[in-house]
Amino acid sequence: LHFLREVKVPGAVTCRIAATTRGRTRLEHTVEIWDHAVEPPRLAARGRVVHVGVDRRTRRPHPWPEDVLARCWPPDPTEV
Repeated sequence: LHFLREVKVPGAVTCRIAATTRGRTRLEHTVEIWDHAVEPPRLAARGRVVHVGVDRRTRRPHPWPEDVLARCWPPDPTEV
């Protein structure tokens, strides 16, 4: 996470996370933190998070279940 500006307390922020990339066992998300104490709201931080699916028994990388992937990338209603 890269902090771009100070956010004063008390304040109001919006945190956004979006799935951006998927591999066989990993999901990458972008993260943004927006400062709403200023007008117009300004980007205060941004970065990325990588999650790796792991089999609980073997502790080895494991493909993500389809139901999890479906929540990250819901079907586009215009393509149905």
